[in-house]
This record gives sequence, C-alpha cells and structure tokens, in this order.
Amino acid sequence: SSHNHEAPDVVGLWGPTPVSSGVDPKYLDLVIERTVQAIREAEKAAQPVTARYGTARDDSLLKDGRLPTVFDGVLRAVRLDGAQGKPAGLIVQWNCHPESLGSENTEITADFLWATAAQLEKRYGCPVVLLTGAVGGLMTNPAVIKDDEGGELRDEQFRFAEVFGGRVAKLAEGSA
Repeated sequence: SSHNHEAPDVVGLWGPTPVSSGVDPKYLDLVIERTVQAIREAEKAAQPVTARYGTARDDSLLKDGRLPTVFDGVLRAVRLDGAQGKPAGLIVQWNCHPESLGSENTEITADFLWATAAQLEKRYGCPVVLLTGAVGGLMTNPAVIKDDEGGELRDEQFRFAEVFGGRVAKLAEGSA
C-alpha cells in the first residue's frame, strides 16, 4: 500500500521529538531492497494485459474528521486481464486514511488494507496494489460499523479493521 498509519515511519515525521527523525535507516534500506526485488520480479514476469477501469461508490464507509466536511466516496479500480481474460493484477484506489487501529496500537500492521488485499487476492487470484487517494482534511473510516450479525464494532480493534477492509474489498469487487 502507498499509505499506512500502522507501520514504521519512512518520512521522518514521527520521531521522539519534533526535531528528531523517526526513520529507522535499517528498515528504510529493507523497504528499498524489497521494492527493487519486487520490480525485478515483475519485469521478468511481464506479459501483455488488457486494462479495464471501473468505479464504485459508498459514502457510508467514510467520514471527514475535520471541517469543512468534504470527501470523495468513489473507489477506483483497474483490473489487468492477461491470457483468456484471467486477472493478472488489480490496482485499487480508495480515499481513506489507514488508521482504524488508532494511535495506541503498537503492532506493525497494514491496518484495514490487509483484509482488503487478502479478500481481493483470494477472489481474483492475482496481486493487488492498494493506493490511498485524496484524503481531504482527514478522510477516515466511521468510528462504528456493524458486523454481519448486527453487532457493533468500534475502530481501534483488529476485528473492526478486518470487517471494514472486507467492506472496501466488496466495494472494489463491484467496480472491477
């Protein structure tokens, strides 16, 4: 994913003091190394594809935490189909800060995006790239959602992130 509030600082904004970087150079080297490795693997596996673009909208999956309230509830997706129309990749752009686990979370996670990617990878059998789009003043998830049984789930819980991520994946399935 291109944006995550539940992972190590790679920009330098979250250090121990306002004037100290929060970047761990060894972790940043690992990110660079793995990115280069992924690009090389992708280049070796390159194949012709046909791109299909789609959108889906669900304003109930977002809120703007700052005034003025302005947000974009449109999810955008590009499905890349290879031979015989089989999905070769999926690119999903959703306008929501991945911060549903809250500032007290000490676990390194992909927040709700792990559930979105896992569901889409299972459904389409291909790699998924998630991009965070325009997040406005503070476009984020609602604080409470209901699970499939009608029970309330609050953000800052892993079950919330799982269910919310699944809802975003379902929205993406409706676009691709």
